[in-house]
Amino acid sequence: MRLLSGGLQDGMRLLRDRTDGSSSKSKDRYASTGKREIFIEYVLLKDLNDGLEHADLLAAYLEGLPVKVNLIPYNAQRRTRFFPPELEQQKAFFQRLREKKYQVHLRHHKGRGIMAACGQLGNKELRHTQKSHALV
Repeated sequence: MRLLSGGLQDGMRLLRDRTDGSSSKSKDRYASTGKREIFIEYVLLKDLNDGLEHADLLAAYLEGLPVKVNLIPYNAQRRTRFFPPELEQQKAFFQRLREKKYQVHLRHHKGRGIMAACGQLGNKELRHTQKSHALV
């Protein structure tokens, strides 16, 4: 499920199409076995897929499936154009899924302050930028 290929509107359309399209039949078949739980990892990107409307679309797409959702705020990397949402936005997304009765975990970053979070190791340019900001 890619929400970024053509921007926000295309991503929302893609998710909406998949909710109404043939993948719904595959989801229903899988869910009917009742034997396995599905783990969904959803990377939150500031202003791209972190809105409550995205949480609603994700919930609609996953409806009827035995799922646990792991929300992962994006870790900034060298020359990135993506950023993690603010903590309040992350919590709002999390809460919206909880209201819809999904099991949700919001991953908390460890090591971000020393550039040791996932995707950041060896990122000298970003490390230098963050050290510069910390000194101001």
